[in-house]
Amino acid sequence: MNKKLGLFIVFIFSCLILSVGAMLFLYFDEQKAQATIKDTGAELVDSYDPERSQLIFDSQSTNENGASSISYDAELKNLTNQEIHDASSNLEAIKKQVVGTIQAPSIELNLPILEGFSTEKLAVGVGTLKPNQHLNKVGNFALAGHNMNTKNPVLFSRITQLKGHDVTVQYKGKKQTYTINSIKIIKPTNIQSIQDDDAIQKNEKMLSLITCTLDGQNRYLVQGVAK
Repeated sequence: MNKKLGLFIVFIFSCLILSVGAMLFLYFDEQKAQATIKDTGAELVDSYDPERSQLIFDSQSTNENGASSISYDAELKNLTNQEIHDASSNLEAIKKQVVGTIQAPSIELNLPILEGFSTEKLAVGVGTLKPNQHLNKVGNFALAGHNMNTKNPVLFSRITQLKGHDVTVQYKGKKQTYTINSIKIIKPTNIQSIQDDDAIQKNEKMLSLITCTLDGQNRYLVQGVAK
């Protein structure tokens, strides 16, 4: 009986060691992925060239058949560590696609802006939600990025802490600073919140930042107006 009990205890102890080991592996793998995103994003921000950004956008806008080659309707899905690794491995190519930057010192936000959506783009920065957006004009400038469910300054994970703080956006050679005054939860189907109608009615230059709630079912909408 004692021998069987001893074997059982050894078995349970071994299972605990394996479980803890697996949890630690996943934790450190996640931390490594987040560090990769932050480092890659900072390097892409440094690569932003205001004079070149409009040329970059023009070259991306159409394919060889003259049709739009940029998607603005991709679904926000959870990033895998492999997708993050793949994007960081393609850094030199992505540098040629940077059309702006977004910065908010209060939450250590410092990210590149890329035109439109793709898994690769949203693994390293944020994407524009609409075509033909303009800074320094009345309207609603909308961006989307991932919420990595972390307190670390990774992508759009901390934008719900921005109320009352400033956000500076550079885009295609223009620059605008906004003060965030509204944070709310909306349905993914609520596209009206990123349209220009409300901004035009109020004669305001608005900024809208979108990211997923932690359960992925809804969206955080963070909005501000130009200073």
